[in-house]
Amino acid sequence: MKEILKEFLEQSQYWGFVFSVGAYLSACWLKEKTRLALLNPLLVSAAVIIVFLLGTGVDYAVYSQSASGLGWLLTPATVCLAIPLYKQLHLLKKYGAAVFASIGSGVAASVVSI
Repeated sequence: MKEILKEFLEQSQYWGFVFSVGAYLSACWLKEKTRLALLNPLLVSAAVIIVFLLGTGVDYAVYSQSASGLGWLLTPATVCLAIPLYKQLHLLKKYGAAVFASIGSGVAASVVSI
């Protein structure tokens, strides 16, 4: 059964896209029901996807190729975030030092962890 599922997923073109969106929406529902900060939808959906890939034995490259449409959709969504950010430009200027310090500490933590 596991081999049949793995073969189907490796041949299906959009399963990663559908599975990723479904995992995220399910995680959003779970977060809404429990109100626990630990159940962040991005964290939960990533964990669900990892467990699914490990459980089925599907390669990440196969998943990534079938979920590549998400990247195409996230690019304009990221650009759309610029509008509300621009409307809050006064706050960015006011707290610029804190923003740059937090970005710097995030970059430093990434470098150290790698």
